[in-house]
Amino acid sequence: MKNTSIKVAWFVFAFMAIGVSMYPLVYIYQAFQEGEFGLRQLKALDLLASSI
Repeated sequence: MKNTSIKVAWFVFAFMAIGVSMYPLVYIYQAFQEGEFGLRQLKALDLLASSI
């Protein structure tokens, strides 16, 4: 029983580690698809066009 619970715990740990490491890659991929990402997508176009 103990051996099975250790295997399940390692599986959950590995699954979550892969999920956490994939999040930035998915974010960057979606950002390049949309053209604007991060704080820039929250700004109005006239604010982004300002040279100040």
